[in-house]
Amino acid sequence: MRFAQEFEYEVLTIDEIQKQIHGCIEEIKAVIQLSSATIRTLLAHFKWDTQKLLERLFDGNQEQLFADIGIVSNRTERTTPNGNESKRQCYAKSVCFICYSDDIKPHHLLRSPLLHSLLDAILDHKIMSEGDVMAITCPATDCKVVVDEEQVLQLITDETVRAKYQRLNTDSYVSSNRLLRWCPRPDCLHAFSAQTKEAHPVVCVCGKQICFGCGEDNHEPIGCQLLREWNVKSAGSNGEMIDG
Repeated sequence: MRFAQEFEYEVLTIDEIQKQIHGCIEEIKAVIQLSSATIRTLLAHFKWDTQKLLERLFDGNQEQLFADIGIVSNRTERTTPNGNESKRQCYAKSVCFICYSDDIKPHHLLRSPLLHSLLDAILDHKIMSEGDVMAITCPATDCKVVVDEEQVLQLITDETVRAKYQRLNTDSYVSSNRLLRWCPRPDCLHAFSAQTKEAHPVVCVCGKQICFGCGEDNHEPIGCQLLREWNVKSAGSNGEMIDG
């Protein structure tokens, strides 16, 4: 625990943030039987609001919730319309030839060198170029099933891509929590954690100092609102000079 003029805060590592995420997942698992991967996907969709997620899970329309997000539920996996069809189907009412084929199970697909290379290339582009890990779905046309974290980590072969994926995946948790804030230094993987969101200077282990309230460089004794107004005014003045 660190102190800045009686303001308590911590500097967390990725692993420590992951422990907080695991705690949120276990909180949901304590009241409903779902896999950790499914719960994590649901929590990310609800911006890590555990109360809102629990309300939706128990509102009587869980299957529709899963369908909207793109999650194949355990109930869907067990249900077979005529006893002869695949137990795992896409919500589009047709069997997906990539993720839910009748004769090829998902863990077998991971062993296929050709398909593994295809999915690895897709993930590489999605993560490194687009930077969007919350919208990774099955690459099959018209299939909207979400590829969860566990599956993605099995498919990624490049450690650089893996590291960025884990940072981006953790970012959904940090950005949804008003009491957490990433260190803005590009090569730093630490985040600040505080009990209240106040305008106080905080210092990262990398040496970067920012205002916890607004995330800008430390601007004491000027307040956050005054700084924002000054930045807007300064930007406007620069625009007038360029136009002139």
